[in-house]
Amino acid sequence: MLDLFLKGGILMWPLLLCSITAFAVIAERTLMFLIFRDNNKTVKTALVKWGNRDAKDAVRELERAKGPVSVFLKNHFALSSKTKSAETAIPAAAKGDEILLGMNRGLHLLSLIERVAPMLGFLGTVTGMVDTFHKVYQIAGPVSPSTLASGIWEALITTVAGLSIAIPALVALHFMEAYVDKTAEKMKRVAEIVSPENRKHV
Repeated sequence: MLDLFLKGGILMWPLLLCSITAFAVIAERTLMFLIFRDNNKTVKTALVKWGNRDAKDAVRELERAKGPVSVFLKNHFALSSKTKSAETAIPAAAKGDEILLGMNRGLHLLSLIERVAPMLGFLGTVTGMVDTFHKVYQIAGPVSPSTLASGIWEALITTVAGLSIAIPALVALHFMEAYVDKTAEKMKRVAEIVSPENRKHV
């Protein structure tokens, strides 16, 4: 493995950095999404209690909850107890944006790596091919196919490395962005439910 890495050339180092960074982002985000996830039953119970004008029990239901929708609801309940219901919309929306921003942390970096890694790999292959054919050009006399093949397969190492980084990063990014979008949609529905005009219908 080390031999392949060294044969890949200098661009294997930034690819290694991309690999480590992508793994760190995926691991950290996955862990956070698993730890700070919502209990749908708890959220539903809190909404029912809130709709029944039982604000204290609704807040108590979410007291230990750490999921994004739960935190959004707790903030909304806290604002409602201090201000008029109509005045909670803007600060509640700001809190929702803050939560979603936190959930998106690191995903832009993962997206960048997913795009840059294959390009770095392709660049490494192109420069490797240029070097290989330059050496072939300098050889006096016939060139054996094995010599040419050796240079080509070494040049392709960076492309393999770049794609090996980009594909898992792309898959992870897709699922994580879908999870954030789903959470945003849940927040939107919850905000509609706890709005003054809909509260009585919960």
